[in-house]
Amino acid sequence: MLCDGDVCAREQVVVERSAEGFRVSAADVDDPLIPPLLDPPIGVRTGWLNAQLDKHKFVVLVFYRGLW
Repeated sequence: MLCDGDVCAREQVVVERSAEGFRVSAADVDDPLIPPLLDPPIGVRTGWLNAQLDKHKFVVLVFYRGLW
């Protein structure tokens, strides 16, 4: 999982041992069940979460198999 601010993306990589240590490269795998962009567009989740916190004392976010 690679995250930058509000946006997280699923990346598939291959890690192989090499003479210098380890080599990391992109894997050629496409899983249609889990989208590569896991979060809604920037700001959508934050806005929704703030609106829910105005109505409730707390909110539980569930992260399951790469999906919010």
